Amino acid sequence: MLIRAAAIVFFTALLSPIAASAETSGASGKQDDNAHIERIEDVEEYVERTRDVIEGAREGVYGKIRKRDMDRVVQSQQQIEALFADRQGPITLTHDEQIQLTNAQEAINAIIQADDKSRIVCTRAKVIGTRFAQTECVTVAERERRADVARRVIRTANDYCVPGEGNACAR
Repeated sequence: MLIRAAAIVFFTALLSPIAASAETSGASGKQDDNAHIERIEDVEEYVERTRDVIEGAREGVYGKIRKRDMDRVVQSQQQIEALFADRQGPITLTHDEQIQLTNAQEAINAIIQADDKSRIVCTRAKVIGTRFAQTECVTVAERERRADVARRVIRTANDYCVPGEGNACAR
């Protein structure tokens, strides 16, 4: 249990600036570009500690992890290692690579804590009227809530009948 607690504290410490910047971004989706990256002081130590966490997950330190989830953890670890390959420091990552790092960290953290709904997912989307993309970071639960609201709006809109040419209301 001590190793599990240490791993959770390790990832939580790295991810807390991400969550804070995502919360402050609100609906605007703006995020402090380097807040979470600056928390990683030594890339080699960070990658090594990530490997230790993954090894603990394989050994069952974090409880039973399904094969599908373990595959996701390993894939996220490989993505983190690939992002830091031949890098002098984390600040050299591009903005898109920082988003990939955030998503990989969050995936590992969510699986280890068995709490996928609180995992933060960052995406880049183009905004109409500008050529600049905007970053939006929201939890999985918030994304699901938005999708559910959109489905309800569409379902409600389909319940209304608008009579017109070729569109007879049959009620």
